[in-house]
Amino acid sequence: MNSEKSKIIFVRFCYWLGAVLDALMAIDMTLYMVFNTYVYLELLYPSDQAKLALRHGTGLMIGWTILLIWGDQKPIERKDLLLMTAFPVIIMGMVYDLLLFSAGNTFLTLNGLIQSYAIRIPLTAVFLIGYYIAQNLKPKHKK
Repeated sequence: MNSEKSKIIFVRFCYWLGAVLDALMAIDMTLYMVFNTYVYLELLYPSDQAKLALRHGTGLMIGWTILLIWGDQKPIERKDLLLMTAFPVIIMGMVYDLLLFSAGNTFLTLNGLIQSYAIRIPLTAVFLIGYYIAQNLKPKHKK
């Protein structure tokens, strides 16, 4: 397999990784809203306020899932989606979590924060690497 094809496969992997993870999170958020249960979310206190926030957030998760799948259709031309996924989506989420934890927010535990960062930091790196690779590839134009 040639180098350019390998790079395109990696860039496309980045889109699909984000789409799958967002879809799984949307499912988890829906489980919490409907059944007061979850797989990944670490919400210590089920509440109507949390459900209200998740109701809005779930739509955004589904929308970003669709956006990343759309980006995969023209992975080089739409490479900016990878950059936007890293920042502001992931990195700003990390900043907000850290600020909330520092302020003593009861929804976040140190263990939850560490687990979240252990996932988000490598994920951010993957998206930034995918963007960098896509930045250096030329889009294929259909004739």
